[in-house]
Amino acid sequence: VTTPIGGRPMTSRASDSRSNDSRSDLFDEASQRGKSRNPPSQSPAKPLDNWTLWGAVVAGMTAIGGGLRQALRYRRRRCTHCGSQMERLGEVDDDEFLDDGQQHEEAAGSVDYDVWRCPSCNHHTIRPYRRWLSSYRACPSCDHRTLAVSSRTLTAATTSSQGEEEVTRHCGHCDYSRVSFVTIPKRRSSADSGSSGSSSSFSSGSSSGGGFSSGGGASGKW
Repeated sequence: VTTPIGGRPMTSRASDSRSNDSRSDLFDEASQRGKSRNPPSQSPAKPLDNWTLWGAVVAGMTAIGGGLRQALRYRRRRCTHCGSQMERLGEVDDDEFLDDGQQHEEAAGSVDYDVWRCPSCNHHTIRPYRRWLSSYRACPSCDHRTLAVSSRTLTAATTSSQGEEEVTRHCGHCDYSRVSFVTIPKRRSSADSGSSGSSSSFSSGSSSGGGFSSGGGASGKW
């Protein structure tokens, strides 16, 4: 409702209030539409810690190294005598060209041998491949990786006294054997946790060994 004052119409305060409410409703509706179109942003991913990163790097390098090793191992080879294409023998057929020590290494799983033979001139080569996770060591008597090491505790160490451990080394190829006794240092108490531990000492043990065994082909040491 308007009333003329001085010849000019004037809008009432009620009309102004309704107009403001209408504009406010339109603004709220537009804001709701904008929120529905733009979903809330997700929280940023946590960065990888150093151990996870180094683990991924080591795993990747191991996979690459293993793949490269396999590719080099099984690549095609030419005979150095006549130039013909050589063939890789199977696990059963290659035993003919391996000596006893090499066969013992394959049986123990410490070394795997590949024998490549030329079908034209019968020239052959033997290539050794050590197993990475094998517990067998090189024997001091025959040099083959057929030395098994085992130990057992004779006397457990305490915080007040040292212990003793028996270590047995035995070669599955040449029957070399040695028994030694290791002194186990005292167990550190909570009060001594900051101090350095005592060093182990070895006492002389008995040993015996068989003769050397050799044959054609490559040696088990490289």
